[in-house]
Amino acid sequence: QAPLEQIRTYSRALFLHWTEEPFSAHFRRMLTLEQYRDPEMGRLYQHYLADGPIAYMTQLFRQLTGLGIGIGHLYLLYSLSDGGWSREAVLAAVDGHIDRFAAELTDVAHR
Repeated sequence: QAPLEQIRTYSRALFLHWTEEPFSAHFRRMLTLEQYRDPEMGRLYQHYLADGPIAYMTQLFRQLTGLGIGIGHLYLLYSLSDGGWSREAVLAAVDGHIDRFAAELTDVAHR
């Protein structure tokens, strides 16, 4: 249970960093727009918001479980937040996603 809480804490902190910290939120939005126009911006977008976090979580899950499973839910939730979802609704979605993932992970481990 402790690793799951660490994952939940990390996921919530990462989401809040990229949506509520003024510089980070503006930087994320700029990268989202510019990733298609400028290859360097595309690389930065992948590093900070896509491949980078997913690779980190995959490595974390591999260390915790021995399985090569990762999650890539945060950048979708950034879009929901930008689209007007409330902070509470998006954080509830983060928690729900982690709970579903934990249930699936438990199911995989028991097979």
